Amino acid sequence: MNFWGFTPAIFGQMTRYFADFLRLRGSDPDAECYLPDALDRLIRSGEAECRVLKTDGAWFGITHAKDNPVCVKRIRQLIAAGVYAERLWG
Repeated sequence: MNFWGFTPAIFGQMTRYFADFLRLRGSDPDAECYLPDALDRLIRSGEAECRVLKTDGAWFGITHAKDNPVCVKRIRQLIAAGVYAERLWG
């Protein structure tokens, strides 16, 4: 699973990136603003740095509503295997 950590400087940078995205693609109802694309642009321009931490865990996530049942099943499997706690927050 992806986990991103940022310093507060990212908010101004991402606001500018999102404004550009809306200007170029805002009228397209199928357009998606991808975080990796934004970070790639910031890294290539020298405005940001990125450090990657490796894991053996497999990625899965919810992009569309139809992804939900698969993710729920996978999370339940991870809980049963002891990878995740039954209750993450208290």
